[in-house]
Amino acid sequence: MSQDFEDWRLTISYNGPSSTEPPRSLEPFLSDPRVRFEPSGERLSAAANHTRLVRAGSAPYLAILHDDDLWQPTFLSRRVGFLESHPEAGWVFSETAIIDERGQALRRSQPAMRSGVHLPAGFLPELLRYNYAGVPSRVLIRRAAFEASGPAFDDRFLYWDWELWVRLAARFPTGYLHDTDVATRIHSEQSTFRFRPDRGEQLRFRDHLEEIARSSGVDAAPSMRDTLRPRADILLSQALDHVEDGRRDAAVSAVLAALRAYPPSLLDARVPAFLLALALGRRGAGWLARLRVRALALGTRRGLRIHRR
Repeated sequence: MSQDFEDWRLTISYNGPSSTEPPRSLEPFLSDPRVRFEPSGERLSAAANHTRLVRAGSAPYLAILHDDDLWQPTFLSRRVGFLESHPEAGWVFSETAIIDERGQALRRSQPAMRSGVHLPAGFLPELLRYNYAGVPSRVLIRRAAFEASGPAFDDRFLYWDWELWVRLAARFPTGYLHDTDVATRIHSEQSTFRFRPDRGEQLRFRDHLEEIARSSGVDAAPSMRDTLRPRADILLSQALDHVEDGRRDAAVSAVLAALRAYPPSLLDARVPAFLLALALGRRGAGWLARLRVRALALGTRRGLRIHRR
């Protein structure tokens, strides 16, 4: 692993039934005593596999690099240096370059945040609204903070990474760096792009995040935008799902629930799409399905994630 910070150990996981023999592609790297290969021996959920990897180590800091993402040589040194300089911070993440299947740069993900330490009262409400930290490949966590926050990724939820970030941000200050020393890959085979999310699960996830915030003791009052707008977003997407499935009454109920939760949702682009699809009758479901596929493909190219949709 090409890092200018050399005091690291790397555990490589193969998730699924396999022999104990490492793939041939890994053999040149296993001569380095800092590298080890640990197959799971069974098919685990992504969250469970991440938890297993973290528990396999004991270093004071931990990071996870997905096999389709990239770290620049300064990734570890910058983050370790940041947490060493800011012992109050429990974790740190950075902006990222978004790349496609071929490694071509699409854009940068640059949250509107200042570089430095962000206290829970300021950052937690923002994180409830949107997953600013994104995927684990962008993050370095202080192990003591991981242990204190509940030492596991929660596989009850599709967005188990976001759930951990909220737990961390509720207990510890968060670090943010403007450095773009990581690239995250966006492609259509990723789990969050391959299937329609369970909207009921998404609503339960919102309840769970808000309960973490309420029980944290953090003196932060999330605004209506922080809590009700994401809920309305889910309900609007649920309405479009119902239109595609031919469930007009359920679709109308979902839209009305979204507007009751967050009235400015009336200005959301999904509302006119919903109305036009209803007006088209039977043809509307097919038209809407094609429109959503194109919108998802465009979002993929622009590096958008569907945590909001």
